[in-house]
Amino acid sequence: MIGRSFGRSTHKAPRINLLRMEEELSAIHLRMSQVTIENLPWQEYVKRYDSPTTFFYVDPPYYGFESIYGKGMFSRDDFGLMAEQLGAIKGKFLMSINDVAAIRELFGSFRIREVQTTYCSRKVANTAVQELLIGNY
Repeated sequence: MIGRSFGRSTHKAPRINLLRMEEELSAIHLRMSQVTIENLPWQEYVKRYDSPTTFFYVDPPYYGFESIYGKGMFSRDDFGLMAEQLGAIKGKFLMSINDVAAIRELFGSFRIREVQTTYCSRKVANTAVQELLIGNY
């Protein structure tokens, strides 16, 4: 990741409560006990888990920001490959992505819904934008 930071405040108590740590870790343990965590390229993940009962939530980097997760992790060409692979899956998918003409063109054979959201970051504060929800159902 690029630009990650550790949040802190001079006027709020820390979120970590050492008196409740055991209880919180126990709750996390119960919630995660049936979860499998994979470290696979997205293409392999889709290939491995696709079935008629699978639902994929796809959240690639925004178009134009492909290198935000690190050099070589995702390229602009991956969007075309993703559209092709998702077009052949047995399961269902929903993808959220920024609204740009190239994405509309690449994923034009799927259902596209426009949604309004707000971006909040250190560089962009409370900026209303339009994103796309793209799916095959």
